[in-house]
Amino acid sequence: MTHRRKTKTATGSTGPGVRFGRSSGWLIALLCALGAAPALAERCDGPPSQAEIDDPASRTWHFCITVTRGPRGEWTLDEERKTKDIEVPPGDTARLIFVIDRDYRRDAWLSAVSIAKKDGSKAPMREFVGEQDPQADFGDQQKVDLPGRRTIYPVKDFNAVRANYDYEIWIGTADGGEVRVDPGIRNGGRQN
Repeated sequence: MTHRRKTKTATGSTGPGVRFGRSSGWLIALLCALGAAPALAERCDGPPSQAEIDDPASRTWHFCITVTRGPRGEWTLDEERKTKDIEVPPGDTARLIFVIDRDYRRDAWLSAVSIAKKDGSKAPMREFVGEQDPQADFGDQQKVDLPGRRTIYPVKDFNAVRANYDYEIWIGTADGGEVRVDPGIRNGGRQN
């Protein structure tokens, strides 16, 4: 007489079938976490539609400000940020995600970020706050140096004051230099 070991199957019942041991469960969880993390970190929203502006439900918007390379090899910002305003509907919050284009992450990294009003004055306190170390308040200091070879730096945008802002990005490059990237970003200000 042979005894069959009862194992957990894919459907969750016990009996003969596909075994899911502890090691394979951890492996699946790890692969899901690794695969989902970059996508979640770089989820980007386009400008809100009129329906989204009118929607009373609140949400968080993710606006990516991407550093890439232009046709002549110069470092520049993604063209979309030059042609579409960053606008936040009334009652919503936003995240500004400064990011190096995936294709150039071996060649460059974020070394500093600055957010200031278009008139050159500082942003209000607690308006823009870094989410990762350094969790700097851009109202306290305009240029925030980022340690290490950071490729992503998210900033919480609390939209307390309707104003237009300049976002400036400095990148470190593999050839040893620091480059100030074209700061021509459009910001439509607060809509409420």
